[in-house]
Order: sequence, then structure tokens, then C-alpha cells
Amino acid sequence: MAIDPNFSNVVLLCHFDGPNGSLALADNSSFARTITNASLPLLTSQYKYGTASLDHGTSAGAATCADSADWDFGSGQFTVECWVRISTAISGQRTVVGQWGSSNLNWSLGFNGTTLQFLYSTTGANSFAVSGTYSPPLNTWVHIAADRDASNVVRVYADGVVIASATVALTFFNSTSLFYISNDATNSRGFIGLIDDLRVTKGVARYAGAFTPPTEAFPDSDHYSTLVAQGLVRETIGASEGVLQVRGLVREVIGAPGVGSNQLLVQGLVREVVGVPGTVGGSGPKQYAVTMVT
Repeated sequence: MAIDPNFSNVVLLCHFDGPNGSLALADNSSFARTITNASLPLLTSQYKYGTASLDHGTSAGAATCADSADWDFGSGQFTVECWVRISTAISGQRTVVGQWGSSNLNWSLGFNGTTLQFLYSTTGANSFAVSGTYSPPLNTWVHIAADRDASNVVRVYADGVVIASATVALTFFNSTSLFYISNDATNSRGFIGLIDDLRVTKGVARYAGAFTPPTEAFPDSDHYSTLVAQGLVRETIGASEGVLQVRGLVREVIGAPGVGSNQLLVQGLVREVVGVPGTVGGSGPKQYAVTMVT
């Protein structure tokens, strides 16, 4: 179970999980935005993480969110990322996510044939690209991303490898168009393939250089909030808002500093746990006790 210390900066988080064929899409960020979707179904037979992915089979159709100041990166840092999977080679311009079209332009992440590109505009009418040659392998999940760091370097990545980079010390145009997922405002540049685990982070460059792609679904929180106990647990005290996972044979764990800011992981037959440190969202541990009997 992972947490995201930058979760408060996440302005959109879509796991694309749900029943097969469903058009209902959820935003798991703290904003819980309404996503309008009339044509792109969920597919449960293929996904990177979770239970499904977003299936886009033609160049038309899109999922959209209302315009928001959260899509306006201005001159600041950002990270846009998701997993994609294609079954046929990409032809033409294919938008994965962004505020883009033929006018009122802001930014977008996507492909143009054998090019992976991050597009941006400073006036709403002009268009610039940070792009590099890249053709995603067929029938394979690939993590794609773009970010801008504190030094104004914009990087575009595929599976954590920097495909292209450029210094962009410019302010992006604040578009008033809809925000598009798997297409843009032209409704003719749909990404033909599958999309999973889409995340947009404003104000943080998560990578700022080559990285190892995420090995699990993006977290839905900046703190642990679950008590998971397996085995014989006599008592836990002071678990507060952290997570306590218990398995096996351990007599006593007290405090456990250094395990994580708000995580205590214990394996064994636990007799007692006292005073888990690192409470999130409070001035101190809010103690409670859990007693389990096998």
C-alpha cells in the first residue's frame, strides 16, 4: 500500500476501473471532478492496474471535464502521465490528454505518428512542441509522461526514459476550452488504444529526469487510513490515522520510528502495538484500540 506525499497537488486521477462496458468514469483526486463520457467504454479484459482500462477504438469520441484553473500550468511545474497500450501502429496526431484543438490552445500530451510529443501554446493560437522519435511497442503497456521542473526544463518520457527535453521558460495560455481525455476539441485526433491510470499533478515535477515507471496504481491519498490485520491480534493502541498491517508472530512493537512517516508494518503474532508515530492530519495520535479474537 503506497501513499503520495504530493496528493494535494493532484488535480486529476483516473484509474478507469469499473464494470466492463461502463461509461461511468471517476476522478479519484481530492477534487472528485465530474467526467462526461458518452462513447468510451471501460474494458475489463485488459488493464495495467486495477480492474479495467479506458478503451478508445476510433478517432472520434472523448471524455471531458469542465474548464478549471487547475489545468492552467502557467509558468510553473507540472507532471502529466498515464499508461497506454496500442494494437496497431499510430498514424497521424493522437491526443491522449489536454486542452487542445484548433484554437484556444493550452497543452496536450500525445503522439504524432512515430513521435511522442508535449504540445503547448503561449497565446492560444501558436503551437510549440517538445517531442522526440518514439513508436510504442504493440500490445504492451507503456508509461508516458511529461513534466517541467524548477529549472524550466520540460521533459517527455516513455517508460521512464527521456525521449526529448527543452528549456521552456514561458507561460502557457490559460485556455477556456473543455479538458479532453483521449482526444481533443477537433474530435478527430482520438488516441486509438487503451489508457490506464491517468494522473495530472500541478505544481510538482515528479521526475525531472530518467526514472523507473510506477510499479503499482497511483495512490489515492497522502496518508494511510486502513487497519489491516491478519492472524491473531490481541490489541493495537494509537494506530491513529496511519496504517497497521499485521501478520505472523511478533510479541510487541512500540513506536517504530523510521518505518515511515505514518506507516507501521508488523509481521507476526502481535500481542500489542502502542503509539504509532507520524499522525497525518492531526496534532497528535488519536488513540483507539482494536481487539481481535480468532
